[in-house]
Amino acid sequence: MLTIEPAKGLLKTTLFGCLCVAPMAQADAPLVLPDSETVARWQDLDWPTIQARDLLFIEETGPLPPESAEELARRIPTLQFAAPSTRLTSFSIRGLGSSSFNDGMESNVGLWVDGVYLGRQGMFPADLAGVERIEVLRGPQGTLYGRNSSAGVVHLISRLPSWQPSGRGEIRIGENGQRQYRAELAGPLVDQVLAGSLSLYQRSADGSVRNGLVGSAVNDEDRWGMRGQLLWRGPAGLAARLIVEQTRQQEDCCAFPVVRYSQSARSSADYVGYDLPPVRPFERRVQQDTRNRITADQDAVTLHIDMPLGTASRLSSITGWRSWDMASRGDLDGIGLPISPAGGVDLEHTQYSQEFRLTGPVTNTLDYLLGYHGMYQTMDRRGWLEYGPSAADWFAGSVPEVRQLGITPGMIDDAILDGASVNTPGSQTTRSHALFGQLDWRPTDAYLLSVGLRIADERKHGSASRTARRPALAADPVSQLVGPALQAATLGQDYQRRDAVNDRLLGGHLRITRYVSDSLALYAGAASAYKAGGINAEPIGTGVSPTFDPERAHTLEAGGSFTFAAGRGNTHFALYHTQVHDYQAITYNPHSAVLNPQRNNLMNVGRVRSRGIELDTTWMFSDNLDAYLAVAWNDSRYRHFSDAPCPPPTEQLYCDQRGKQVYGAPRWSAASGFDYRRAAWPGLNWLAGAGYSWRSGAYGTLERGEGTYLSSRGTADGYLGIADAGNRWDLMLIGRNLFDKDYVAAYYALTGSGDYGAVLGAQRSVSLRLRAGF
Repeated sequence: MLTIEPAKGLLKTTLFGCLCVAPMAQADAPLVLPDSETVARWQDLDWPTIQARDLLFIEETGPLPPESAEELARRIPTLQFAAPSTRLTSFSIRGLGSSSFNDGMESNVGLWVDGVYLGRQGMFPADLAGVERIEVLRGPQGTLYGRNSSAGVVHLISRLPSWQPSGRGEIRIGENGQRQYRAELAGPLVDQVLAGSLSLYQRSADGSVRNGLVGSAVNDEDRWGMRGQLLWRGPAGLAARLIVEQTRQQEDCCAFPVVRYSQSARSSADYVGYDLPPVRPFERRVQQDTRNRITADQDAVTLHIDMPLGTASRLSSITGWRSWDMASRGDLDGIGLPISPAGGVDLEHTQYSQEFRLTGPVTNTLDYLLGYHGMYQTMDRRGWLEYGPSAADWFAGSVPEVRQLGITPGMIDDAILDGASVNTPGSQTTRSHALFGQLDWRPTDAYLLSVGLRIADERKHGSASRTARRPALAADPVSQLVGPALQAATLGQDYQRRDAVNDRLLGGHLRITRYVSDSLALYAGAASAYKAGGINAEPIGTGVSPTFDPERAHTLEAGGSFTFAAGRGNTHFALYHTQVHDYQAITYNPHSAVLNPQRNNLMNVGRVRSRGIELDTTWMFSDNLDAYLAVAWNDSRYRHFSDAPCPPPTEQLYCDQRGKQVYGAPRWSAASGFDYRRAAWPGLNWLAGAGYSWRSGAYGTLERGEGTYLSSRGTADGYLGIADAGNRWDLMLIGRNLFDKDYVAAYYALTGSGDYGAVLGAQRSVSLRLRAGF
């Protein structure tokens, strides 16, 4: 089997394999990246789009298209998004998804950019500048996008360089220090042979949370990026597209207002005489004695080559290289005492991928797709923390025996833990190979039968270690009595381990489509997909396996699409039932140290069921008014989960969660909105519109910790502006969260003892945007 090695050899192989063939003639059409529709669509046959997906063309989604993943999720009810920090970004579809709290956990939702799989959820672009369309595919994707797509796919496809000179620019200024700048230039470099484009963005905002201890704002935004492209038309229909990207993030992040203190924290605070900050998260205040900081750099190169073979078949090659470096620093205790005032994690993720796709007709009614996808990933990780002068007193305060012996904080030597540190380096390497194929058969104009299969081999190797610096203990009786126990409970034992997993995985789909009329199409089908197993990247102890098994999802789905009102309206509906075996999840480890429980419990839930109904409809009521409505009901529940960790703190290690709602999976969600335009005076139009997004309640953590229930929430956005009738410019007043709704977007476990912080939704903001282009 072909081995994927680093980029130099990979690029040479791809270029040689795709450029040394084909006769010479001028191409008539630019290269277009295949989307998720059937092979028939790639062959320019006009089959209706009825698959359960959301296809958003950025230039056609109204004057206010989604500009970030958070805004995208507000537009699509079945898509959930949370980002406590860049490292902890998470996506879910139809109630299924996983947090990246542990660096060994990959996404259930396959994330792709221009045909290249993203190995980490934090690599998803912070801004959607220069994006032509966004595809959100719901449910397991077993064939084309089968890698780690057991819940679905989000695929961003950037805008091609144009063959005519064009340019766009945007300036946006608003409340809370909001600043956003975008620019894009495109055009021919060699007439009808070589075109190029360059897009840039920069976005920033003031911090949304106030650190009362130092008087500064945290959780700000400061990000920028660029994308350069070259599009080449060669002889005989040969085409190539080169994309170079770079993004940077440097922010004071991340602080989480406390929503619940554990009994352990309250006991320790009482022991040392510290007044814990009040639990009022919507005041957006924290008390931390160390600055929080996160930086993330991403560089990427994508080469897409497309060439004809014979009269009808085409061979496509997509080569990708990406590097993602992330570093976080901050106050790990989250309060104003120097308990663990310094710590963080450094991640270096590099990936190389290669995909080949061969498509074409077998007969006039039968089309085929054959493909190969390979990826080589490396991740180097270094976690670390340092304890401060209040650590010994704080942790001693949660040990009842210390009080029973009459030991006071003044009797405990700070040097027991002051200056102690724990380093947790680790690394992982992943090699994956997959062969996939698809046949689309049209026995008559009224039917389309699609069958696909994907076979994959994925191998991971990893290492993890923990080393601790233990200060020397003083000779006094108290240090000799409590010092060894405190150091053992907080620093753990030094160790080193190496692990490996090897998965051979099978997925695919079978779908039949009936085109009842020009306005009605129905489909039914089944799909199977997987998410590969993995290795725990955190230090582990008793009760936690160093590896976890692959996740397998099987779904049955039926639905359809119909148009009405002379083509002015379109409705899509879907019913689905998905069974997930060995669902991958993360929670705290109830077997870990009593004083400092670890959130390193990567586990397989025996079985999860997700079922639901989705309805999406759009109307063009008139030439001036468009509207949309999307409603989804999802029932995601644990079917076999007798070994679920109990909410901390508890003397019982495991609780049975069979029949309970999957965490982070609201049962109801909806999105609606309208866009209205009206002539103001010759050459100008008034613009107005609004959108509303709503989610019902759900638990925010797997262990269903006290205080972590996410209440139902709804937010409204709107805009009002004026635009040139030729769409050359517009000036718009934009409001986000217009009713200033206070809500918690996600919960973050500050410790494994039951201390939780809140990831708060953005406050109301009003901004002014000027956009122009030619």
